[in-house]
Amino acid sequence: MIAVVTALLLNASVAHAYGDGGWGISGDTINDLIQSQMSYRSVTTLQDAVRPDNDHKKTPVNKKSPLDSAKEKSPLDSGNESISGNSFVKVHGIEKLASLYPREEFLRRKIMFEKIILSFNQSVEKLYGVPKNNLATGMAAALAGGYAAYTNTTFPDDKVKPLVEQLDYVMRDDPKILEASHQSKAYWYQLMVGLGMALQIQQVELQKNPDPSEVAKLKKAGGDFLQAILKVDPSRVSVTSSGMKIR
Repeated sequence: MIAVVTALLLNASVAHAYGDGGWGISGDTINDLIQSQMSYRSVTTLQDAVRPDNDHKKTPVNKKSPLDSAKEKSPLDSGNESISGNSFVKVHGIEKLASLYPREEFLRRKIMFEKIILSFNQSVEKLYGVPKNNLATGMAAALAGGYAAYTNTTFPDDKVKPLVEQLDYVMRDDPKILEASHQSKAYWYQLMVGLGMALQIQQVELQKNPDPSEVAKLKKAGGDFLQAILKVDPSRVSVTSSGMKIR
C-alpha cells in the first residue's frame, strides 16, 4: 500500500501530526478493540477464510467483486460519507482511536486520525479500484498494516485488491455483519483504517530513518496485531495473488 501511504505523507497536516509523536497503540489495546460482537464475527469469519484447509475451496460463482457494479450498494458499506471532504458524519471510531492517548492529546489526535482516514478515502478507489467506507477495505487496510509492520516491508500494491475481494467474499456471508447498523459499521471501519494506516506510515518512516530499536518495537506491534486478528503465529502469514493465507 505504498502508493496510499505516500499520498498520506504528502499531506502536510498528516505528516506533521505523525512527526509530533509516537502512535503508542499496544497489542493489548488491539485485543480489546476486536472483542465487540461485530468485530468478533468478522474476525472469526476471516480466520476461516485464510486457514490452509480452505485453500481448495472455490469462490461460489454467484459472488461478485466489490466493484462489479458501481450502482449496487454493498452490504458492507458503512454509509458514512464525508461532509464536503472535510469531516465525517459519524466519528465514534475516530474518537475511540484518539482516546487511546493521554487526555490532553485527545483533540489533536482526533483531528489527526480524521485527516488520515479522509486522505485514505480520497485515494483508495483511484489507486486500487476498491470501495471506500467499506468493511472489506477497512479490514484489508488493517491486515496490510500489521503485515507491513511485522515484515518491515511495504504491503504490495498489486495485492491490495485481491485481499479486499477475499474479505468481501467472506464478510458479506456473515449475518451479524450484515445486520449491523451503519453506526457500528462506520465505527469498525474507522478503527481498522486508522490502526492499519498508522502502522504502515510508521513502517515507511522507519525505512527512511532506520532505528533498530524502533524497528524491533514495530515488528512486535505488527506481530501482535496479526495474532490478535488471525489467532496464529504471524510468521505463518503470507500474501498471495488471491489474498492472505496461513502457511
